Amino acid sequence: MTKSSPRTCILQSALALLAILAPTAIAAAPQTLGCVLTDIEIKSGGLKFDSQVGAEKRSIVVIFDDDAKTLAMKEDGAQNPLQNVAISQTSMTGASGNISLGIDRSSWRIVFQTYGEGNARNEFGECSFRP
Repeated sequence: MTKSSPRTCILQSALALLAILAPTAIAAAPQTLGCVLTDIEIKSGGLKFDSQVGAEKRSIVVIFDDDAKTLAMKEDGAQNPLQNVAISQTSMTGASGNISLGIDRSSWRIVFQTYGEGNARNEFGECSFRP
C-alpha cells in the first residue's frame, strides 16, 4: 500500500465535499420570459367565440423555476404567483383566481385565459427569453 501525499488527501477531500454540495450549489435560478399577446378569442353568454387576430400587442412577463416548480406572471409591475403549477420538458401551466396560462416549450407559444361570470377571454401570443 502506498502512502498518499498531504496534497492528494486535501484534493480528494475537496472533491468529496464538492460532490456532496454540488446539487444544491448548482440549482438553476428562475428564468424570465417576455411574452406578447396578440390574438384574442372572447366568448360571452353561450355564444361562439369571437376571434380577433392581431387585435393587440399586450406585453406580460412570465417567471418560472424548473427546479422549484414555480410560475408567476407580471404585468404593469404587479407580480401574480400562480398555483396548481405543472412544469415539464414540454409545457408549463398554472392558475390563480380567474386567470390561467399555458406555455408550449417547443415553440414558446402562450395562451392566457381570463374567466368571468358568463364569459371567457383567451389571448394567444409568443414568448422569448429575457436577460
